[in-house]
Amino acid sequence: MGIIFLSNSLLSIKIVNFLLGVTFIVLGISYYIKALLAKLNIIEHLKKECRILSLRPIINIVIGILVISFPDVPISMVGIFTGIYCLASAIIRMINLINKVKDNLGNKLEDLVLIPFFLALAVFFMFSPYMHINVVVAVVGIYFILLGLNHLFDALNEKLPDKQKDYLKRKVRIMMPSFVSAFIPRIVLEEVNEYLTPSSKLNHSIPKYEKIKSIQKPDLEVLIHVTKTGFGSMGHMDLIINGKVISYGNYDSKSSYLFEALGDGVLFVADAKEYIPFVIKDTKKTLFAFGLKFNEEQLKRIYNCLDELGTQLKPWIPKPLSAEEEKDPPYIYRLKKEVPVSFYKFDKGAFKTYFVLGANCVKIADTILGSAGTDVLEMNGIITPGVYYDYLNNEFKRNNSFVISKKIYN
Repeated sequence: MGIIFLSNSLLSIKIVNFLLGVTFIVLGISYYIKALLAKLNIIEHLKKECRILSLRPIINIVIGILVISFPDVPISMVGIFTGIYCLASAIIRMINLINKVKDNLGNKLEDLVLIPFFLALAVFFMFSPYMHINVVVAVVGIYFILLGLNHLFDALNEKLPDKQKDYLKRKVRIMMPSFVSAFIPRIVLEEVNEYLTPSSKLNHSIPKYEKIKSIQKPDLEVLIHVTKTGFGSMGHMDLIINGKVISYGNYDSKSSYLFEALGDGVLFVADAKEYIPFVIKDTKKTLFAFGLKFNEEQLKRIYNCLDELGTQLKPWIPKPLSAEEEKDPPYIYRLKKEVPVSFYKFDKGAFKTYFVLGANCVKIADTILGSAGTDVLEMNGIITPGVYYDYLNNEFKRNNSFVISKKIYN
């Protein structure tokens, strides 16, 4: 695909545009086929998901027909969306830079260089999207080639002895763009929920799905939360170590601002056995748990990283709620009531200020896991739960990888 994009940009966009339209139409038609099979009782588990009279497949078919009928419109939109993406990247970098200055952190040079670069690209693409479409297609072509090489590296790495795997370990993993990977948890949830129906009668501390590759016990688990609606559909990420959940987020509602995108960074440590059923019951989430196994040296580095983060923490006690707030208490107050938990705030360091697209739940988990040598690095600095889900799920499929188990709770 990369070679095709680089060799004939306009033709390749028209082909992709046509295939996109066909995809929308096929999705719409396939929904009706599923609905028909459900009505005829051929596929029992689809009954709750598919209805003959539904707006979603009609919208899919209409979009597909429009995309095929007016091919020039999507071509121009590619340039505009690229410009918007660059503008958003510049704004995210600006907020991160402001937080670094406020919290007296280093490493500001990267942001100072990339902010004007992304702003220039945004202007370049947004004000003449059709003129610069060749540049966009060339970048996409190069990206596809790098992604292809990434998969070839994975295939080669699968066949190598362990010593050479460590020697050839990549420094950067090419991932899908953040605006795509952000939706992975929600898409996976759709697929899972066709087969796993939530029930209040079940014990939520027992996984509904479990697959184990090794008889060894995981040293650590990565817990990815997903809900059907709201920001939860983008996912949230915790770590479980020695039976304790480590969770970071914007949990102090009294310090939150900018639609809860910014606030004081709060970390809590809770009992995992009680935390998992509480989360499912309280927030109606589905949880994906990946078990990770490390060698002694990697474990030592992880615990050293945890000790380092511990020096930046101070205990925090949430303020008492008013009578009005007691009627609908925030999440951490409900958690505190049901689960043994300790709260902390960062008084220094990169996680003192929480930012949903910067120092977030995934960033702190990646800092801890990265100390062991995992190679997840999003090229634009934004790591979403979707990126981690995709990475861990692929590692789980591989032989002899450090991901040795996968569970689903809902």
